[in-house]
Amino acid sequence: MIQDWIYQDNALPFFEMLASIIGYEFDKDDWVALEHGLQSSDTDAVPEQWFDYRFGNAKFAVGIDSGTNVLRLRIEVDDKHVEAIQAIVNVMNRYKVSKF
Repeated sequence: MIQDWIYQDNALPFFEMLASIIGYEFDKDDWVALEHGLQSSDTDAVPEQWFDYRFGNAKFAVGIDSGTNVLRLRIEVDDKHVEAIQAIVNVMNRYKVSKF
């Protein structure tokens, strides 16, 4: 399991790349669902409020860290994908990524 964070502004490119790594066809309906779910998440709440979602066999929970630009992640994927996904997470929590 990967437990980490990314900048919230990088959410769309992160999920697009996550889907690509695991071979999932990410579309606008996925993004709409994620945006909606994130709005009701709050990892500072008691109890924490996470949004659970799935891309094929990949399960993940995401939650906004209130008062910051941080999106917390819990990702369960096949072992063969962990290294690539962790590399993408490391980029997404160090840089602001934009899509051209």
